[in-house]
Amino acid sequence: MSALVPDRPTTIYRVQTARDPVLVVEFENGGLISYLREDGTLMHTLNTLEGFHRKLRQLGVEPEGGTTGS
Repeated sequence: MSALVPDRPTTIYRVQTARDPVLVVEFENGGLISYLREDGTLMHTLNTLEGFHRKLRQLGVEPEGGTTGS
């Protein structure tokens, strides 16, 4: 269960293309990509399925299970 979205797992990634840890929650038709800032706040981006896949590729994130490839 995710603290961000109930009933959806959240995965945290540390990637070279983002200065902050990246939290990823995938939905059936898109997903939530959040950035955990140094001060403890979160910046959220809610994406359509296409936008979600595109942003993950830009970040260089390969989600567990490989379900986001397009």
